[in-house]
Amino acid sequence: MYNQKFGSERVSQMFTRLSAVGKAEGINFSFGGNTGKTRDSHRVIWFAGEQEKSFPSSVGEVGGIQTRVVENLFRAYFEEEKNITHRDVLVDAAVKAGLERSSVDALLDTDEGGEEVDGEAGNAARKLVSGVPFFEIGRYVVEGADEPETFLEIFGKVRDGQ
Repeated sequence: MYNQKFGSERVSQMFTRLSAVGKAEGINFSFGGNTGKTRDSHRVIWFAGEQEKSFPSSVGEVGGIQTRVVENLFRAYFEEEKNITHRDVLVDAAVKAGLERSSVDALLDTDEGGEEVDGEAGNAARKLVSGVPFFEIGRYVVEGADEPETFLEIFGKVRDGQ
């Protein structure tokens, strides 16, 4: 899939760079994971955010429930080559983050959160987002992994009213 989108030479360069950067941060990338429709993954992430609202002091905190779900899904996909479209992988990631298994199972038995997730996907499509990560900083956009200097330059421009 990546080779078709970016070309094999660029993919090789991207994977080499990601591996080096990841290793420095304790992430051991493995690029053999399956991809597919991630709507349920996004619903579980949305659900974790909703559950966090029950504990206002934890909303947005580093290591909060939603953050831990995302980290668990990333680890499952990027390091363990698991298929994050499979229900058991989603439930496991959510339970490890602190959610109740029965609540996550109940979520996945319905379409709860689907409208919200679809709305966010629609917003991204309207903004022509075609890759992740995606950062919108004022009128500036950074799409894909970029160097810290790029962000510093943009922050400076925003600070200076440009």
